[in-house]
Amino acid sequence: MLLAGAFLLGLAYAARLPDALDGRLMPGQPANYAFSLGVVLAGYGTATWTSRRSADPRYERIAPKVLAALPVGAIVLSVMLLISDVHQNASGVSLLLDGLTGATLLLAVGRQTLLLWQRDRSVARERKARDETALTIALLSGAEERYRALVERVPAVVYLAEHDPAATSFSRLIYVSPQAVGLLGYEPAELEDDPELWTKLVMEEDRPAAFAREMRHFATGERLEHEYRIQRPDGSTVWLRDEATIVPDSTGAAGYSHGVLLDITERKRADLALRQSEDQMRRIIDTASYAYVGMDAKGGITEWNDQAALTFGWRREEVLGRTLSETIIPHQDRTVHEAGLRHYLGTGAGPMIEKRTEVTALHRDGHRFPVELTVWPVAHESGLEFSALIGDITERKRLETELRDRAFHDSLTGLANRALFADRVDHALSQRPGSAPRTAAVIFLDLDDFKTVNDSIGHAAGDELLIGVAERLRSCLRSGDTAGRLGGDEFSVLLEDIDGEIAVEAADRILTAFERPFLIHDRRIVARASLGIALGEPGLCDATSLLRDADAAMYLAKQRGKGRYELFQPSMRVAALSRLEAISDLQRAVDQAEFFLEYQPIVELTGAEVRGFEALVRWQHPSRGRLPPDAFISLAEQTGLIVPLGRWVLEQACRQAQEWNATPDVDQVGITVNLSARQLLDTGLVADVRNALAESALSPSALTIEITESVLMQDLSQAAAVLRALRETGLKVAVDDFGTGYSSLSHLARLPIDVLKIDRSFILALDSSREEAALVRSIIKIGQTLRMETVAEGIETHQQLDRLRKFGCRLGQGYIFSRPVSGPAALELLRAPAYSRFETAGT
Repeated sequence: MLLAGAFLLGLAYAARLPDALDGRLMPGQPANYAFSLGVVLAGYGTATWTSRRSADPRYERIAPKVLAALPVGAIVLSVMLLISDVHQNASGVSLLLDGLTGATLLLAVGRQTLLLWQRDRSVARERKARDETALTIALLSGAEERYRALVERVPAVVYLAEHDPAATSFSRLIYVSPQAVGLLGYEPAELEDDPELWTKLVMEEDRPAAFAREMRHFATGERLEHEYRIQRPDGSTVWLRDEATIVPDSTGAAGYSHGVLLDITERKRADLALRQSEDQMRRIIDTASYAYVGMDAKGGITEWNDQAALTFGWRREEVLGRTLSETIIPHQDRTVHEAGLRHYLGTGAGPMIEKRTEVTALHRDGHRFPVELTVWPVAHESGLEFSALIGDITERKRLETELRDRAFHDSLTGLANRALFADRVDHALSQRPGSAPRTAAVIFLDLDDFKTVNDSIGHAAGDELLIGVAERLRSCLRSGDTAGRLGGDEFSVLLEDIDGEIAVEAADRILTAFERPFLIHDRRIVARASLGIALGEPGLCDATSLLRDADAAMYLAKQRGKGRYELFQPSMRVAALSRLEAISDLQRAVDQAEFFLEYQPIVELTGAEVRGFEALVRWQHPSRGRLPPDAFISLAEQTGLIVPLGRWVLEQACRQAQEWNATPDVDQVGITVNLSARQLLDTGLVADVRNALAESALSPSALTIEITESVLMQDLSQAAAVLRALRETGLKVAVDDFGTGYSSLSHLARLPIDVLKIDRSFILALDSSREEAALVRSIIKIGQTLRMETVAEGIETHQQLDRLRKFGCRLGQGYIFSRPVSGPAALELLRAPAYSRFETAGT
């Protein structure tokens, strides 16, 4: 551009040179030449001045003025030259050249303006570089190494940030200590090289507040102290405390900030946990079932939760500032309370401090009530305070009074309980000095079949029946006699100063009273009882032995038909001991699995194919040898041991049936297991059946559960519900001893029954009684009509077998086929050819 301008200027002067040589200079042209020379000099100065550099302070002062004047001078001179040429009627070439010269100068001026702006920026950068250099030298000079070592050892990140007043993000970090790697997750160089990285690090929701504080820090020069969160590259969040002070630049302005970043994450977590704990404590206090009261050292109330308001009738805003003494302490007790507080403040000891104490409190409405008070001191910076938990124990006191009364009385009937009754018996048998020996009698009463009645009418109605029994007993006794309930359906009566005849008369009165039905829930319930009477004299027995003897007599009454009484005889003690021994043996047998199973085949009456087996339990007694079911099943029912015993039988039978069915070349057979009345009432029966099937892997269709008709009819609705639940597992249900329980056809149609087993008593009479034969035929027809299988039990003769075949009975079992056999022997029966299995049966 400069070369072009010089060339154009040269052309301009060359164009004017001939006129000058010929002496044809027009007026004013010398001035034009002077103007032209001025333009050349101004343009040259404008073009060349900026190339100079000087550190001379005088140059620094004059340079801006000269640089500003030169372009202005060049423009003015150029314009004047053009005007002069126009007025002097210069040639067209001259005007053109002057115009080009002016344009060139204008371009030079534009370039100069750009250079001036660039130079100003360069000078500013140089000044900043000098400032940074000076600052860096200041940081590193002298104690540089000691300072760096100190910085790198502190458990924080030290930084130096540069302020940019026009910035819209955080200041640029120009120094970051090495601890940044561990705390921030970035190398110091990464943070120093990327001005935006720090902005990205700060959590988005914390950025506005953090940036505003930083701007205020630079604007006011005040110390920076604020807390915010950053997110590290691994995604974790760190709480930082940022503390910084201003470092002035060379001009004294707030150009830098020197600070430290502290990791306060753990403190924040602790603060959060503390706030949560305080909130939780406040919620606990507000929702506690105890009244909570906070007090200052003078007894003034400072805290009062919702339960306190409910307990004492005062709202929180009404009691704050009042003393505890004037609020809830009865007037006559306030002096003692206030004296105790003064004593504790003076000595540090108090009888009620940190101890549960029962005191009387005052309600707002004036009534007094018992409370349990626990007070403990709490030391604060502001001084000593007290916290108290206060519980209204009115109900507890009432219950304690009631329990003291009930400790010796049955809660249901109000009769004396076992403890009080035994104490009364011992008192009746005591020998008082100077008095004649006194005879006492104990009557032990047990309701007959109460469990069946209770299960039939429901437990609530059963309780009402027990209450009615207690009332009947009271009505039969003299004023000095004692009636007691020993537990369950067992009652007792103590008769003092009597002989045997009076005791028997009392027993007769009781039995007579029980002949009248009890009206329970609009139902007339007949409840009978068995009684045992035992007589005792002072020095010869005590309450325990007399009750034991009466119990033994009662058990004999049950064995002899129930609904009667028996007077204890010494021989009964042997029977009672024998029964206790039998119960102990049976318990041991259940625990040690002294039982085993035998299996009686269920056979097709035509063809002799074995379709299944009935499992029959036996007891291998250690001293008495092999015992049949009749020797222990009844006792197992009475004691409840039938439930675990029945569970064992079920598991063993299912396991054995699965072993048979898993044997190659053996037809699939079923297994029948008997249930007792006690098992049918057991709530765990269905679960036991499911578990036995699952553990043995036996198909449910291979299992038949057998229940006697008499048990079924004891509580038809209960039995039906249990049988339906069992049927849902996929097994079959059989009714044993059918024909003996007087069940109706309507019952059979409603019940989930698959098999009818004809009682052996009917089969035995087939040969001798036409009526029995007709009954058997009817049962078979009933089964066919209701689509139920019929099985004849106890077949022993060919005549019985032939008649059953003619009647259409398909299945049967009995000695004519086989006695009960072991599991391996049953497997041999299954493997044997059909024609040779039961040769005696004539098949």
